[in-house]
Amino acid sequence: MDEKKKPDYLDFDWTALIADRQKKWAGMLKEYEERGIKKIPLWENRDYPVPHVEGFVPGLVLYPPHKGKKRGILIICPGGGFAFKSSNEGKEIAEYFYEKGMNVAILDYAVNGPEGGDAGPKSDPSTLRAACEDARRAIRLLRYHAEEWGILPDKIGIGGFSAGGMVTSLLLTHYDNGDPKSTDPVEQVSCRPDATFQMYGSFRNSPGVGAAAQGGLGFEFAPVQKAAETDFILHLPVDLPPMFMAQTDADYPGNILDMGRAYLDRGVPFEVHLFHGGPHGGGLYDGKHEDAPDFPHTAHWAKLAAEWFVMQDF
Repeated sequence: MDEKKKPDYLDFDWTALIADRQKKWAGMLKEYEERGIKKIPLWENRDYPVPHVEGFVPGLVLYPPHKGKKRGILIICPGGGFAFKSSNEGKEIAEYFYEKGMNVAILDYAVNGPEGGDAGPKSDPSTLRAACEDARRAIRLLRYHAEEWGILPDKIGIGGFSAGGMVTSLLLTHYDNGDPKSTDPVEQVSCRPDATFQMYGSFRNSPGVGAAAQGGLGFEFAPVQKAAETDFILHLPVDLPPMFMAQTDADYPGNILDMGRAYLDRGVPFEVHLFHGGPHGGGLYDGKHEDAPDFPHTAHWAKLAAEWFVMQDF
């Protein structure tokens, strides 16, 4: 594999990786603004229900909805180990699905501050809470403005890559029907998605959480119980929306198989694709972006996902 295409996510020291990805993310947002696609703040007055990193404004990069027949919308959550957000899992993905006729938006959600995460992925609890709240708010905001923005309120999907997939799992374990007593009309709206996807994001837990049980002699229940407290799969409700999930075998295959089994056990439709070839973080895997390695077989995932969302009437 070309050195430029090596799986940087396996490097222990992420210092250079974080700086590179943050620069590219800022460049992506600037490019969108120059195109007239401005980021819409999730909260107008920054009245966040949980703390966010000072100076960061969570929002949605909302593409102009397609004209004609109303359609649903897909929110894309890029990955980055909660240390940054990868533009190749944002703009390139959004452009692909948009060209397939889908309405799309990119979620600019909370990650660790500039001072954190420079040695690799981290899962600070406050960051996870903020990221989850950003995803919840994004669903509510789109549903609340559905008529005004020309989208279907009952066809709002969300999904992501790596940490963005974890944001999706956090949402799936924390959605609600809205708070009718809230003084904020947006908060009165449901944040339950109507369909989801995860691309190399079907983890059981967030970064930094150790394995529940260890092999060899000896066993203790306490570590298992501790890990279970934040295990996404164990906390999935029974009224889940359908999910499309995919990854390569460069990541532990057991995670995606466990996620698929969880959907089967709950009687919820799902689709699973486990590809051979390609490192973690490959995005479209089409070689067209400097951070997207060229693996033609694995690249089929995007076409399959688009077809799947069409079958869900998006």
